[in-house]
Amino acid sequence: MSVEADIRLPENVSDLHGTYVKDGVVPVPGLLGGKLLSNLIEAVDTYRRTADLTESTDPRTSVKHLPGRSIVRGLAHTQGSVRELVTNSLVAEFLSKVAGVNSVRYWNDLTLAYAPAAPAGESAWHHDLPAFPMRATEMPTLWIALSDVDWDSSPLVYARGSHRSDHLYPPSTASDVDLPEGYAAIPDWDSLADDGSVETQWWPMKPGDALVMHAKVVHCTPANRNEKNERVSIITRWVGDDAVWHRDAFSAPISGLSDQEWRPGESVAGDFV
Repeated sequence: MSVEADIRLPENVSDLHGTYVKDGVVPVPGLLGGKLLSNLIEAVDTYRRTADLTESTDPRTSVKHLPGRSIVRGLAHTQGSVRELVTNSLVAEFLSKVAGVNSVRYWNDLTLAYAPAAPAGESAWHHDLPAFPMRATEMPTLWIALSDVDWDSSPLVYARGSHRSDHLYPPSTASDVDLPEGYAAIPDWDSLADDGSVETQWWPMKPGDALVMHAKVVHCTPANRNEKNERVSIITRWVGDDAVWHRDAFSAPISGLSDQEWRPGESVAGDFV
């Protein structure tokens, strides 16, 4: 059976685009299933169990263990099932329609696993774009659940419509740093949510359910309070054809992408896997 049979695209893409523009995040229940989903789950699990025991076949793939969670980067470069996902034209066409651009291509992925009953591991309010080394009209993220997600198991919580701000915000870890042009001090999102100034959203999810996220939408993830189960997701990032190289004080290092390849403002062409 082909990979396409395991990708279950919704029919109401125009409605999804409207939600993407308005809210900054779109739930897509049951996007993946069948062998593709089971292969993704197996690949992530196998890599995480063996990564510390074997030498990586590609320096762009790595794992980092933090209190309460682990982060795996670049699985598309070493795991066939992840590569099948990010090189599939149906997925790229679907994301481009939701984002409202002619086309998008994969450029980066990471997998997050939140340990059960972890007192730490939460991710503070932030948006992703400041960490990216490029800019484009649209840079959608496809977030796919590989485990059950409920309120106790580290759901993604969004500040609805926050992507429509004129400003970027520094990461919560930034302190005593001069803000680059276009940035503003990060608001107290918890207080704004508590007093009703900001509406928050989250969704219970099953493996294969997905979210399409705008690169500027603000979100957070609480620690996993589930006593037994991890919360695992794979996040693939995509970019339009008008991408240009752009780094500032908050850009994260991305293995395989460096200032040696592109100058500021230069078009970033080609494939990334």
